[in-house]
Amino acid sequence: MSRRRGDAVVGAVLVALVAVVGLVGAAACSGSGSSKTRVYVFGDSLVFQSTPYITKLIDERGGYDSQVASLAGTATCDWFPNITMARDQFHPTIVAMAFSGNALGKCMLHANGTALSRAEYIAKYTADTKHVIAIFGPHVTIDLVGTPVNGAGDRTIADIYRRLAPQYPNTHFVDGGKYVTPGDKFAMTLPCLPGEPCTGPIVRGVRNDIVRSPDKAHFCPVDPGFGKPCKIYASGAYRFALAIVQGIEAATK
Repeated sequence: MSRRRGDAVVGAVLVALVAVVGLVGAAACSGSGSSKTRVYVFGDSLVFQSTPYITKLIDERGGYDSQVASLAGTATCDWFPNITMARDQFHPTIVAMAFSGNALGKCMLHANGTALSRAEYIAKYTADTKHVIAIFGPHVTIDLVGTPVNGAGDRTIADIYRRLAPQYPNTHFVDGGKYVTPGDKFAMTLPCLPGEPCTGPIVRGVRNDIVRSPDKAHFCPVDPGFGKPCKIYASGAYRFALAIVQGIEAATK
């Protein structure tokens, strides 16, 4: 989601952030087997749109207890209370976090409500990512999932993740755009992946799926409305989920 939205959307996000505390179990699937690997996935609207596919892919693989939690418009710092609860109550062994760069909540603004400068914004996301890694500690595997580059070419948070991951032995960078923006090249449509529904246009003689939303940032082929689930198949969301789950699998090997 873009850092800049209208006042009405910002207001809606600020109201929604009140409900984010205690959201640890939202949109979650969780088994009860104590021998299973516990996985906690959290993030913003891109994770939200991908949640049905993340949970399905994790379930298909077996061997995992999982919780997936997300909220549109949120930044890393909005989740500090939730991730502390996840650590203390769910006890994950693998954590995957994915943020695209929102800066709408109070924790991403100056005390007087004004926006951070570009340098402050980058420093804040960097410090907040480090804080998440510290909250879970060195014995929890952390996947920093870089979200697919958007139509504006923004990869700011993914670049932060790439820089930070090598600094921690328990932390890995996952290219969340592996199947959505291969080579960090933005596209609205891509050739269908094997086994997925193939309902998009024919491009240069090849059937494609629509992988991005009209806003060139999200995944739903149509605009579902702010913070609302996509009610049709979203190939981009599936592809993003696949990259996340493959990162989780790699962390268990």
